[in-house]
Amino acid sequence: MSKHILRSTIFNITFMAATAVSCIAFLPTLLLPRKHYLNTVRAYLSIVRFFERHVMGLTYEVRGLEHLPKDGPFLVAAKHQSLFETFKLHFIFDDPAIILKKELLYLPVWGLYLKKSDVIAIDRSTPERALKSIEEGALRMKEQGRPVVIFPQGTRVRPYETPQDKPYKAGIARIQEATGLPVIPLALNSGSFWPRRGWLKSPGTAVFQFLEPITPGAMDRKTLMETLERKLESASNDLAAEAERGKSAASQPKKIGLAAKLFLLATAFILYSGWWFIVAERAGSIYTASLHDLSPGHNITPPEISGFPGPIQLRVASEYIQSAEGTLRVENLRAQSWPFPFLPAHLSADKMEIKAIQWREPLAFHDFSADLVIGGNTLTIRQSRLLRDNFEGGATGTIDFSQQPYPKFDIILTMKNHLEFLQSLGALEIIEPQSAILMGFALSAFAVDGIVTVPVTQKNRTLFAGPLPIAALPDPRQTTLAPRRIRPDQAQ
Repeated sequence: MSKHILRSTIFNITFMAATAVSCIAFLPTLLLPRKHYLNTVRAYLSIVRFFERHVMGLTYEVRGLEHLPKDGPFLVAAKHQSLFETFKLHFIFDDPAIILKKELLYLPVWGLYLKKSDVIAIDRSTPERALKSIEEGALRMKEQGRPVVIFPQGTRVRPYETPQDKPYKAGIARIQEATGLPVIPLALNSGSFWPRRGWLKSPGTAVFQFLEPITPGAMDRKTLMETLERKLESASNDLAAEAERGKSAASQPKKIGLAAKLFLLATAFILYSGWWFIVAERAGSIYTASLHDLSPGHNITPPEISGFPGPIQLRVASEYIQSAEGTLRVENLRAQSWPFPFLPAHLSADKMEIKAIQWREPLAFHDFSADLVIGGNTLTIRQSRLLRDNFEGGATGTIDFSQQPYPKFDIILTMKNHLEFLQSLGALEIIEPQSAILMGFALSAFAVDGIVTVPVTQKNRTLFAGPLPIAALPDPRQTTLAPRRIRPDQAQ
């Protein structure tokens, strides 16, 4: 099946921009009663369907509707190959209840829409809790008269990927036992057009095919799972083969004219432009608000914002922050990132100077850079570098701020020319000269080709690099003076 780079690129950009703008524009609808809010869901899905059809040339057809009950709730056990089928459930059913992992509810903004949609969120902390949360949710949806959609393999799978790779889970059997509802298998071939991963997509007609229902009490749990697996795998493989052979009547895409291409490109650019400036303004506001908290009553100069239509770039010529513990001076601070969630942000500074109140002299670094990703409560450090004379330090890993009372560190620290660096700390009386010598020898045990690599671990309030304590986290039980920011011309 041919895949179209131009179509895929236009569609992906348009889809991401439309999703981002919709997430912000539809926020007020979260205050509506749920039955009216569902119109918002269908409006967004209709926008996506429009771009699928007119950009990608991708449509769908539904077969086997005669197998669905005429009224009342029921269970749908569906194959899951891509996002495509999840976007079509509200068109196929009136008000489906989708079973998904609880973690998705905590996604920024998107999680609010999922909660409002009233999904069944799985608590996967233990297998028993997972099954219990599914059963309780399915019973609640049965009372509401809503169909319940579950993906028995628990994740997206590629076409022809076997149950040996992604086994079927017995949750659907437990749900039928608890609810007494029929199970309707749903085979599909959406993964042949919209892969579970990757940039390229294909035009054509995806097929959703409902199979004969499995009535409650007709077979024991093991037989039900074997029957469900056999039916779904056989039918889905047949549909995948149909897609590959191009036998679907509407599988041949219509060519997009030049005028339509220009219109779609213009639409995508307008949506992207609006989203770019929304995110840029928000980033500048967050920076300014954060410094207002550090320095109430002072006039804060917002960062310089540039870069359109490329990555958003924020620049601050100079910052000088003073707190109860010491000071931080940064020169030519820069941040750069594309305006989409979960993409890395690149931070850099020409000079960074740190001074704790007990130090005689500040500690200066002449270059700093880092690539960071923020996802939920987790900060991921993809790479970082800090330079001082011949010393070079770096760190990779994650910091989980959801852990209480202290964040959880999973960091790998690297150092080059660590002995020279420790000697400079001793000379500045940041640490005692004798301690610097002992720390240098201890860290040398972790050196390979002159580079020290050690894990950063945490015990109570103390951070350790290998066996050596390197920092103390603030005690949340104690009250400290609030940090304050002063302008560079006020610094002593």
